[in-house]
Amino acid sequence: MVKILVYLAWMGITFGLMAYMIFRRFKNTLHGRPESRYDRLKYFLTNVVAQDKVIQDHRLCPCVDHVGFIVLGFGALNLAVEGLFGVPVPFIGLKELFLLLVYTGVIVAVLRRTVLKPDRINNTVEAFVIVF
Repeated sequence: MVKILVYLAWMGITFGLMAYMIFRRFKNTLHGRPESRYDRLKYFLTNVVAQDKVIQDHRLCPCVDHVGFIVLGFGALNLAVEGLFGVPVPFIGLKELFLLLVYTGVIVAVLRRTVLKPDRINNTVEAFVIVF
């Protein structure tokens, strides 16, 4: 029972921080030029949430690691439900393939930041910490 409470507290903190960061980024989009609320919401969903500019960069398909992390997130959810409640959730047995995609995406991200380096990418310590 203690494990469940610790896990739920940790997940609550994690999702709370994520919601705060999303809200902060959304609030920043409101400081731009005057547009309709629909345009601002569309910009937020496409450029902040969906990372549209990253997906449109076709040089080395940097979206591979994003897709991989999303699928691995569902795999982690499967493990959490199974561990907490003892109920196995059927999951597509491709986690290893997506893990390989994530590793490939991280290598591609490092190459983009160091070798190819487009002008719009700023190399900061924080950026490398996120990649690693």
